Amino acid sequence: QRQMCIRDSYSERALKRLEPLMFRNVRVKGILGTKANEQHQMTGRILLVSSMDDFKLLSPGNGDVAEFVPIHELAIYGESDPGLVKTRGTLVYSSPDGLYLLGEKKSLKADVMTDPGFKPGDVLELTGYAVPQPVSPSFQTVSIEKVDEVVPPAPRKISLKKKEGEFDWNKGIDLNWNNALVSLDAEFMYLGKTFIPGQDAADESDVQETLWCQFGPILFEARLSKGSVSVSDLRPGSRIRLTGICHVLHSRHPRVDRMAESFWIELPGPDAVEIVRQASWWTVTRLVRLMLAGIFLFLLLVLWIAALRKTVAVQTRTIGKQVERETVLNERHRIARELHDTLEQGLAALAC
Repeated sequence: QRQMCIRDSYSERALKRLEPLMFRNVRVKGILGTKANEQHQMTGRILLVSSMDDFKLLSPGNGDVAEFVPIHELAIYGESDPGLVKTRGTLVYSSPDGLYLLGEKKSLKADVMTDPGFKPGDVLELTGYAVPQPVSPSFQTVSIEKVDEVVPPAPRKISLKKKEGEFDWNKGIDLNWNNALVSLDAEFMYLGKTFIPGQDAADESDVQETLWCQFGPILFEARLSKGSVSVSDLRPGSRIRLTGICHVLHSRHPRVDRMAESFWIELPGPDAVEIVRQASWWTVTRLVRLMLAGIFLFLLLVLWIAALRKTVAVQTRTIGKQVERETVLNERHRIARELHDTLEQGLAALAC
């Protein structure tokens, strides 16, 4: 069996008409094209159809009897056994592109075309096909049935394991975290923004806020859902508690098989971010700026004192010269008066 890309104009009506045809035998009429890379080499086929009227249902179903398989055993199904299966789990989170279910031992993401309207705590039985993925399989849903309702599961508290004082990459990130509702404490580093894939980057309404956080030796991102309230009041260095869906990223190293490399957290909204300890207003940057401002003011004070001392010295020299000049003039006047008096007395004596 081979997969082929079929393109049709998107509309809500076409989406609703396409949903009953999923995983059914159909006949499609359209224009067959070829996909090529930059070197003009053929990389695949593509079929262009004009409308949903070009799809014709050949049989009501594939005739397979769905076998019940627990979520933690779906990894053995897929390319080697692409049969129809049933599985069951408790809904923990519903996103626009899928349902996240908790099984007995592992979690599962079930892909759906439209939101079926279930809420956390609903026990769902899904029929469909397991699709192999690098970390854990996903589930292509054919039908969903609600069988029970329980208390919504609490998030799983996760932490990193260390071995002999050093981080052990093999045991640090558990593959069972993938698609699970988790809660973890991390250090907030900075707030970033990413554009939602497939949207126009020039439209600010399609910007998704991202919290970059430090979790042990791992720098990861926590993505807020579109339309969430801003959390820009967070200070770098704050201790925060995040609750959301964990997506484990596998290593792409060719010699490492199925080894977790990192992860990112999908946050439903601002309520999923809890401040455990707000960072102090005094940061290294602010302290350096304050020290530089203090040094600048100190230099200004030193320059002002130096200029003042220079002015005082000039004024002192000027006053000293004036005092010296006045002292000389007064001494000359005194001597002149004494000579005048002596001469006057001598002339008076001669006159007698």
